[in-house]
Amino acid sequence: KFHCRRRADRAGAELNVDCTEEDNDVFVPDCTEDGNYKEIQCKRGECWCVDLRGKEIPGSRVRGTNPRCPTMGGKGPDSLH
Repeated sequence: KFHCRRRADRAGAELNVDCTEEDNDVFVPDCTEDGNYKEIQCKRGECWCVDLRGKEIPGSRVRGTNPRCPTMGGKGPDSLH
């Protein structure tokens, strides 16, 4: 199992410790209910596809829309979530 939720909790704790403008640089991953990484991750209007380990798939980052991720068969939604 890939521990998206653990990484999200750790990032959330960092935000709670020191609330400064720089906190915008802390990325909190989007997780499924079972603790895996959601296929599409977004931050500040940019979205990208990730693999099962939460690593960004090169060339998938887009602005203002959701990327078409390989596991979706190129049929990703076209609006931000």
